[in-house]
Amino acid sequence: MNREPTADERAGIEWWNALDEAGRRDWMQRAGNTGRAADAWEAFKQANDVGPLLILRLPPS
Repeated sequence: MNREPTADERAGIEWWNALDEAGRRDWMQRAGNTGRAADAWEAFKQANDVGPLLILRLPPS
């Protein structure tokens, strides 16, 4: 990546890294098994009606 990740991307990275293998598998399946953690993050946000509020709760990296 030639740029710093956005706040949302950082939140997605933190979320993905905090999941165990079963959680990753579950959210990847919900995202259509695309193989992209970003798609799983989007599926999680849509399923939980998560928006900028989650990002504000995460500590800066």
